[in-house]
Order: sequence, then C-alpha cells, then structure tokens
Amino acid sequence: MKRPARWGAASALVGSIFPILYLSLYDAGIVHRFPDWGSYVWPTSIGLMATDGHETERFLVLEIEAISVVLNALLWFIVGMLLSLLVSRFASERKTGPEA
Repeated sequence: MKRPARWGAASALVGSIFPILYLSLYDAGIVHRFPDWGSYVWPTSIGLMATDGHETERFLVLEIEAISVVLNALLWFIVGMLLSLLVSRFASERKTGPEA
C-alpha cells in the first residue's frame, strides 16, 4: 500500500511546483499573463481570479495565494491517489485474468 501514498506525494509536489513557479515569475516581472493551459494545471487559481486583486494589504494577497497553492497540492494529491488505485487495480486484474 506504499504505492498510492508515493503517487499522491509526487502528484502533490507537481501540483505545487507550477503555482509557486508562476507566482515567482509573475512577481519578478518575467511573466505578465496567465497561460491558457494554466487553469488545467492550477484549477484552484479560480480563487485568485474571484478576488480580482481587490485586497488592500499585502498579507491578504499572500494568504490567498498560499491557500490556493495548498488546495492545488491537495487536489493533485487526491488525483495521484486515485490514479494509483486505478492503475494497481487494472494491473492486478491483468495478472490474475478476468473473473469468471
């Protein structure tokens, strides 16, 4: 049962890399536009879009960004766990053959 946890942890890591990388590049002024495919990789960025930058304090902005990144990592953790369970199930069926 170690495989699902490993897949989940790897998925959570991947799910947190893109938002952190994007936010770093945006704050540095390198990236000015959210990529079209970005919402597939970072679906919790909708929370950032919903606030529309109307926060007045920098702390609130960082708090909302952190919540979005953590939720994205959690979402990708769940996706990784489900994928792992599906793959292991189909692999075990393939080894034993279809049940009669």
